[in-house]
Amino acid sequence: MAAVALTVGGIVTLLVVRNLSTDFGWVATAPLASTSYIPGAYGMTHVLNASGAVVLVLGLVLAGFMAGIRVGRRGRAEH
Repeated sequence: MAAVALTVGGIVTLLVVRNLSTDFGWVATAPLASTSYIPGAYGMTHVLNASGAVVLVLGLVLAGFMAGIRVGRRGRAEH
Protein backbone atom coordinates (compact mmCIF):
# COMPACT_ATOMS: atom_id res chain seq x y z
CA MET A 1 0.00 0.00 0.00
CA ALA A 2 2.87 2.37 0.76
CA ALA A 3 4.41 1.64 -2.64
CA VAL A 4 1.21 2.68 -4.39
CA ALA A 5 0.98 5.85 -2.30
CA LEU A 6 4.60 6.78 -3.05
CA THR A 7 4.19 6.09 -6.76
CA VAL A 8 0.98 8.09 -7.02
CA GLY A 9 2.49 10.90 -4.95
CA GLY A 10 5.52 11.08 -7.22
CA ILE A 11 3.39 11.16 -10.36
CA VAL A 12 1.12 13.86 -8.94
CA THR A 13 4.11 15.96 -7.87
CA LEU A 14 5.67 15.70 -11.32
CA LEU A 15 2.39 16.65 -13.01
CA VAL A 16 1.83 19.64 -10.72
CA VAL A 17 5.37 20.92 -11.23
CA ARG A 18 5.03 20.52 -14.97
CA ASN A 19 1.92 22.71 -15.01
CA LEU A 20 3.37 25.53 -12.88
CA SER A 21 3.40 28.80 -14.75
CA THR A 22 6.62 30.66 -15.27
CA ASP A 23 6.87 34.40 -15.24
CA PHE A 24 8.96 35.73 -18.07
CA GLY A 25 8.62 38.14 -20.92
CA TRP A 26 10.35 40.68 -23.07
CA VAL A 27 10.69 44.33 -22.17
CA ALA A 28 11.69 47.28 -24.29
CA THR A 29 14.32 48.60 -21.88
CA ALA A 30 17.85 47.44 -21.35
CA PRO A 31 18.52 45.34 -18.25
CA LEU A 32 19.71 47.19 -15.16
CA ALA A 33 22.32 44.59 -14.31
CA SER A 34 24.80 42.58 -16.30
CA THR A 35 23.17 39.27 -15.30
CA SER A 36 20.21 37.74 -17.08
CA TYR A 37 17.08 36.49 -15.35
CA ILE A 38 16.14 32.96 -16.33
CA PRO A 39 12.89 31.96 -14.63
CA GLY A 40 12.90 28.62 -12.88
CA ALA A 41 16.65 28.14 -13.23
CA TYR A 42 17.32 28.29 -9.49
CA GLY A 43 13.78 28.26 -8.11
CA MET A 44 11.63 25.66 -6.44
CA THR A 45 10.60 23.99 -9.69
CA HIS A 46 13.86 22.04 -9.88
CA VAL A 47 13.62 20.99 -6.24
CA LEU A 48 10.01 19.87 -6.63
CA ASN A 49 10.77 18.10 -9.88
CA ALA A 50 13.67 16.23 -8.32
CA SER A 51 11.70 15.31 -5.20
CA GLY A 52 8.79 14.08 -7.31
CA ALA A 53 11.14 11.88 -9.32
CA VAL A 54 12.76 10.51 -6.16
CA VAL A 55 9.40 9.69 -4.60
CA LEU A 56 8.28 8.01 -7.82
CA VAL A 57 11.43 5.88 -8.00
CA LEU A 58 11.15 4.94 -4.31
CA GLY A 59 7.56 3.86 -4.85
CA LEU A 60 8.48 1.72 -7.84
CA VAL A 61 11.43 0.14 -6.02
CA LEU A 62 9.25 -0.62 -3.01
CA ALA A 63 6.57 -2.12 -5.27
CA GLY A 64 9.18 -4.35 -6.91
CA PHE A 65 10.53 -5.39 -3.52
CA MET A 66 7.05 -6.27 -2.24
CA ALA A 67 6.29 -8.21 -5.44
CA GLY A 68 9.52 -10.18 -4.97
CA ILE A 69 8.63 -10.98 -1.37
CA ARG A 70 5.18 -12.13 -2.41
CA VAL A 71 6.51 -14.33 -5.23
CA GLY A 72 9.14 -15.78 -2.89
CA ARG A 73 6.55 -16.70 -0.26
CA ARG A 74 4.31 -18.29 -2.87
CA GLY A 75 7.24 -20.40 -4.14
CA ARG A 76 8.03 -21.68 -0.64
CA ALA A 77 4.41 -22.63 0.12
CA GLU A 78 4.16 -24.84 -2.97
CA HIS A 79 7.21 -26.98 -2.11
